[in-house]
Amino acid sequence: MHAFEDTFGHRNQNNNTISVNDGFGHGGYGSDPDYTYNHFSFPLIWKYNENRTIEMEKEVYEKIKSEFNLKNAPTFNTFQSDLEKFNAIRENEGSEGSLFKGLSEKPSEKINLLNNILKKYHLVTIPTYNVSTACKNRKLILQGLNNKNFPGVILNTPHECPTERIE
Repeated sequence: MHAFEDTFGHRNQNNNTISVNDGFGHGGYGSDPDYTYNHFSFPLIWKYNENRTIEMEKEVYEKIKSEFNLKNAPTFNTFQSDLEKFNAIRENEGSEGSLFKGLSEKPSEKINLLNNILKKYHLVTIPTYNVSTACKNRKLILQGLNNKNFPGVILNTPHECPTERIE
């Protein structure tokens, strides 16, 4: 599903597909292709992010409905305006005071809105991320896997789990 979603997100400022670039992908564009909102990043204007994000969300929703045979699920139009508001919020991994920055702080504006949308439709909300719990879960899940058997995959987890995000 992530690869499918990336076909929408990994586009340049003109909404053209970014090639694999010898494994660097959109590295030359920084995080700009990943943002859900339209923005200006000198010298480029990213004016298609919100349109392609809502289209990706629609296609993913339709795929989930199809794969899980959810014939009675509401149409995407039911919550499209909520998602458009979510996508337009100008938060990213560098936003001051956001969940993205500290990862153990209170949820960001974007996460709060998403949780309110989920509650509105009687769905489960997103739990607050805790870096220590995430590290412990990663160690538990990756138990016994050896890096040598998976070249190019990052499997290492710190011996002692941190209590805050390490930048």
